[in-house]
Amino acid sequence: MSGVVRDVDRKGPRLLRLAPVEDDVRQCLIAGDLDAEAHPVATHWDRSRRLGADPDGGHWIESGVVDADLRREAIDATDDIWHPARAILSGFGRACERTDHVAVLSDARGVVARTLGGGDFADTARRLRLVEGALWDETTRGTNAIGTALAVGRPVSVEGGAHFARVNGELICLATPIRDPHGRVVAVLDATSRVERLGALPPEVILTVARAIEEVLRARVYAGASALSLVERVLEHASDAAFLVERPGRVVRANHAGRQLLAGRRTDEVLPTFEELAGAIESGPLERQEVDLGGARVRWTVEPVADAAGDVLALLVFAETGAPPARSYGHGGARPHGAPSSRSTGDAFLPIVGDDPAIETARETAGRLAATGLPVLLLAETGTGKELFARAIHAASARRSGPLVSVNCGALPADLVASELFGHGPGAFTGAAARGSDGLIAAADGGTLFLDEVADLGPEAQVSLLRVLETGTFSRIGEATERRVDLRVVAATCQDLQAAVRAGTFREDLYFRIGGAVLPIPPLRERSDIALLAGFLWDRLERRTGREPRPLAPALLVRLAEHDWPGNVRELESTLEYVSALAVDADAPGVEHLPATLAPRSLPPAAGCESTGGWTLAHREALERALRAAGGNVSAAARELGVARSTVYRAARRFGLNVRRQG
Repeated sequence: MSGVVRDVDRKGPRLLRLAPVEDDVRQCLIAGDLDAEAHPVATHWDRSRRLGADPDGGHWIESGVVDADLRREAIDATDDIWHPARAILSGFGRACERTDHVAVLSDARGVVARTLGGGDFADTARRLRLVEGALWDETTRGTNAIGTALAVGRPVSVEGGAHFARVNGELICLATPIRDPHGRVVAVLDATSRVERLGALPPEVILTVARAIEEVLRARVYAGASALSLVERVLEHASDAAFLVERPGRVVRANHAGRQLLAGRRTDEVLPTFEELAGAIESGPLERQEVDLGGARVRWTVEPVADAAGDVLALLVFAETGAPPARSYGHGGARPHGAPSSRSTGDAFLPIVGDDPAIETARETAGRLAATGLPVLLLAETGTGKELFARAIHAASARRSGPLVSVNCGALPADLVASELFGHGPGAFTGAAARGSDGLIAAADGGTLFLDEVADLGPEAQVSLLRVLETGTFSRIGEATERRVDLRVVAATCQDLQAAVRAGTFREDLYFRIGGAVLPIPPLRERSDIALLAGFLWDRLERRTGREPRPLAPALLVRLAEHDWPGNVRELESTLEYVSALAVDADAPGVEHLPATLAPRSLPPAAGCESTGGWTLAHREALERALRAAGGNVSAAARELGVARSTVYRAARRFGLNVRRQG
């Protein structure tokens, strides 16, 4: 499917996170004494109160509230999901078992149809009636992940005391609606555990599983319509931007031109609404003026894609973009130096994948800085994608037609730094080229110079670089002639430059010159979108090796999210390459294909201790203390340490501790 992508709107609806409330606030909210804007949960609790939900909820446990007829109806309603997606759901259930969560598939009313996994939480789930046949809508249970996801139509996380019913205050719940290809909510996927397990199952895992289920449903319906392969061929060969759009306006396929048109923008900023597009089937092509597209007039042509019953599944949309109107910059209409062209540069940031808030902020800030002439200082660890950011900033800037020259300052030999950067004249030193040589500074003229590990520059190189930034001039080694250069500097470091300034190893005036704008890039271990990034890198790797991308098992995604990633994205890429090599014949690569050295997020921190293979002596002591305190109960020790049981077993094997596997 060259030129076609899946899920252009990869992020989908943003996760609604509802955090616990204090007891005094709770009483006011239950009584309806606080304004709906006074607290994030207020709107949802007010809705629950108006629906008549019980704020205590104790009667559920006494009465059971489990109905055999409801259970049969829920199973029937979700059979079309359960059977085609059984392998995906079973894998998700195993991931939930490992992390002491119950996996729940409910129908569109909130009736639990199937449960999987549970681990040490299974008994509590039964006690709270999180079982098949139980109704978990907001009318019955108040604010809870299943019912609230149905009420708001988006993924929801409800943490502890954010639950309306006090009896559910010990729970952490994640839920997301599952929609059919017509955009209708047909089920809810949920994972629930004790609040102490917050973070054990990253939200992106359940979102990824739900998207995979929706993709299975789409494939079945499109197969019945005998349309998908034809649609993909049409998209692939269309010369104009083309999209496959499903309700309520979700772009699920796009060709290369379509991705460029959407780059850096929300779908609703570019395309008409689904209803407007559907209307064009009968009324003919639509035209609209798009300021965000440089003033270009776009002509939208729409063809319906119907299922076997004749119902519209999706719209095949073609965007014919006319030339933007001429713009005058004065003096004959020529665009002055530094003014951005009308061509979109949002696609420059497409290689930076992720929806973690910190990475989104970094990406958006970098996009704004790109349009300025400010030097940018990237604060980031090795392997986080510093060069990706530098390339994107250059590609989105007015200098994009010029060169981008990357220099790893830490890799330059100390005695050759000056000549590498500034070049040298004829015979400047023994072994110098007879005609001299231009350096990397000259090579970046008219473009961008990316200085990685800039803190490693020595004192002399710092002085020379400062001169370039202040005056735009430099001299080659061994020459007195001044040369002019016009460049922008993007620098990067993983060190504390302010501390280096205080220590006298880095010039303060140079720090202020290169730090016109400081942009932190989060390390992978601090990001919440590891599963999403892993899926993107995996799909890219699979296509590069000539495969149609296979799904990664949910348990593998959980393990990836548990790892500390000292090598950041670079280590993640290497890990996925290892998985690819070992899982040649696997339909869905799993944890058994991961490197044996891949450790989950570590046991309690052990600062200052020497590490062996990712584990330390302090980790062993913490593990031994937790096991002694728990009387050898692995599950209790895991809860005390805040890790999965598998982490305890694996650490015990590493340290040679004798732990009997339970249950």
